[in-house]
Amino acid sequence: MTFSTGLFDLMTDVCNRAIAIKGQNTILGLKLDQIQLLPNKEIRSDTVKFQVIGHAVLRGSDGYLDNTDAAQIEEAINTHLQTKLNFLNQKITPLDDILYSPIKLVEHQKLTKGVCQHYGGKITSIRGNITLSGYPASLQFLYDYGLGVRTGQGFGLLEVVKEL
Repeated sequence: MTFSTGLFDLMTDVCNRAIAIKGQNTILGLKLDQIQLLPNKEIRSDTVKFQVIGHAVLRGSDGYLDNTDAAQIEEAINTHLQTKLNFLNQKITPLDDILYSPIKLVEHQKLTKGVCQHYGGKITSIRGNITLSGYPASLQFLYDYGLGVRTGQGFGLLEVVKEL
């Protein structure tokens, strides 16, 4: 299982609870074998090539987006980013020190259309590499909290391929 969040208190709580049940039988007889934390990645560049791990889900005005329309992809990324920032600022934790800048889509030719089963239906998604530019704080936020919608359901996990 992979778990990611930009809320470090939440990550600490999850890890502490996981350590407490290590080696014990849990639901369905599963046992936690190990916990592996990735190093904290700090983005310092204003252009980053990301790899989407699994699927990312972007929603446009007419439904879920695939990899074809750059303008719609860029608009969706910025809409989702602003919505997530506003939600976290109002409901979870103030992030007032994070500088927001619109994200620019630099390159998306390495993206492919994905389709995955989700709660008995199918969702159109994107997979592959995407290069984005903006303030490092905005790119860091995408990296920490995920790209697109349904990030709480496991979509949108990013890995930094290269800072440009």
